[in-house]
Amino acid sequence: GGEDLGNKFLQLTYDQEADEFLQFSFNATSSFPPRILMALKQVLMTFLQKNLGWNRPDARAFSKLSNLYVASEAQFAAFLQPSITKKPLNILDVGSGMGSETKKIATVLGVEHENVVTLESSKPLQKVLRSKGFTVGDIMPQQTKFSLVSLLNVLDRTEDPHSLVNAAINSLAPDGTLLVGIVLPFQDIIEESWGKRSLPEKRLKIRFKKKASFELGAYNFLEAILNEHPRLELQNWSKLPYLSSGNMKRTHFLLDMALMSFKVLPEGKARVTQIPPVTQVKDVADSSPSNVDPSSIPMCENKKDDGIFKFLRSTMEAQGMGSWGDVLDAGAGASSLCFILRGDFDSTTEVTATEDGTYGAKKLRKAVRGVDTIDIVVGNWKDSAFLVDEKYDVVVADYLLGAVEMFWPHGADGMIDRIVAA
Repeated sequence: GGEDLGNKFLQLTYDQEADEFLQFSFNATSSFPPRILMALKQVLMTFLQKNLGWNRPDARAFSKLSNLYVASEAQFAAFLQPSITKKPLNILDVGSGMGSETKKIATVLGVEHENVVTLESSKPLQKVLRSKGFTVGDIMPQQTKFSLVSLLNVLDRTEDPHSLVNAAINSLAPDGTLLVGIVLPFQDIIEESWGKRSLPEKRLKIRFKKKASFELGAYNFLEAILNEHPRLELQNWSKLPYLSSGNMKRTHFLLDMALMSFKVLPEGKARVTQIPPVTQVKDVADSSPSNVDPSSIPMCENKKDDGIFKFLRSTMEAQGMGSWGDVLDAGAGASSLCFILRGDFDSTTEVTATEDGTYGAKKLRKAVRGVDTIDIVVGNWKDSAFLVDEKYDVVVADYLLGAVEMFWPHGADGMIDRIVAA
């Protein structure tokens, strides 16, 4: 029998560094002068993406809107201490961003910046990293072996996560440590130019998505990683808030993140930690079926798919598309909702612009009461902050262009940009 993953969990405590980051983010939008500066930065970021074709990470970096927070120095020290038994000689950090977290890790491990190699594809961020004294590259070093390789929040933003993990394993020195940070539940997306995002070419086989709890998300992620990389042995893991600075409407953004450390086993050695079958992991989100019988929803009882929806369904089936994953119904109505309910999906977010009316939130909530996989959301695509950080596998836009004028006059182009970006 294997060791229970619960015994590998390391509790970390909230400390002053997180407060300082939140205060910094608050100060950036708390009064008129910094709000003007924030607005100008956001205008610049949008211009770089829409007019010059920059991708989102590059535009954010150039506009100096890339402030992220993973952990404090004390938290990194407490987390890494059980895994690292001798002084590290060097560090490889993949996807270093501004280098703030890289600097903390180097400090707690006593590694000079000249012995830290950072990999970052963004040219503006490379410039920042060089200014901090780090060695900067954009491809994995082939010869050097490292005491620590860190992959902090990059596996959900890369085209081939398993190849990246393999490269990280091959870059580790004997008894080296692999440090992984990942937002859970896992949701992968590739940020490209304005209004253009795509799914990775080779995705992790994650069983559950948005509706999974953090704990089930951790099991699912570990299952996908450890099944593919049998030489990895989990040392410990923890839960932390992943913070990022905000915008004109919010002082900051918060996501749940897992921090995990691994060792690489010698060839032929059996792994101690085992991942239990997912059926043994209880989760509220998995307690209701993803597919809902449309006949149980009164508004769908006599609502059949029209010719367009029949064509769409047959086309998706012909393309071999199984589960639709997480669905966005960008303009909720009876026809589109019932169409989605007849499909195989993980969750659907139904967007309506008003609480009242024929397809207002009140009526929709009443119609789907008790169905946990359906979220009714009130909002306007004109609002740049509305669902801005959400990502979906399928977007349904049924008669949305015809209805948008009522809530966003002359906003059809902007609305299309928004839902394509989702």
